[in-house]
Parts: sequence; structure tokens; C-alpha cells
Amino acid sequence: MYALGSYQDNKSGNNSYKILSHKVSYIYRDHFEIYEINSNSWSILDVTMDCKLVFSRSVSLKGKTYWIATDEEEKQLGMFLISFDYTTERFGRLCLPYQYPSYWNMSLSVVEKKI
Repeated sequence: MYALGSYQDNKSGNNSYKILSHKVSYIYRDHFEIYEINSNSWSILDVTMDCKLVFSRSVSLKGKTYWIATDEEEKQLGMFLISFDYTTERFGRLCLPYQYPSYWNMSLSVVEKKI
């Protein structure tokens, strides 16, 4: 699974692009690598996921990519969003507003309104 993200480089002020690679293994832990397009190099992210990505589809917006996830050990949390920030190269969790079974049938999308 691959996700494309961009962020604004603080040094140059230009947009930079990265590709996040996620390899799922049922025997070993999830494996993440990130490719920096400007430097033409791959690096391994030392990440231990404490949740399971429910869908391989993702959506990217303003320097972050989002997935729907669940936590097998804390089922009361239901489903939530996992984000990946391309600037800091870190994952984060975001709560969904309500927990309905219909989340299994939803998809992520992005709408950006310009004023």
C-alpha cells in the first residue's frame, strides 16, 4: 500500500513530496518506509502500530494522510482515524464523532473550500 503526501519545506519554502509505503505482514509487525522524492532516497520508519488499519484506502490533505483504523485490544474505542504527518513523519489518532456500525460502509473523502 502506498500513500502520496506533500508538505512545505521550512528551509526553502517549496513543496516537497514523499511516498509512504506500508507492507502488511500477518507474521511480523507492519513495516513502513518513506521515500523522499527530492533526495531520491528511502528510509525505514521505526514504528510499532498499536491498531489495525481497517481499509487500505487513504486520503491526503494538507501534509497528512488519513486511514480508518480499529484497536483490537480496546474495542470500546470503536473505529477512529489514523493520520500520518509528512513533516514530522509521525502517526496520530483522531476520534470519529459517533460510533455506528455503518462506519464499515463508509469511505474517506476530502473537500477543500477556498474563500
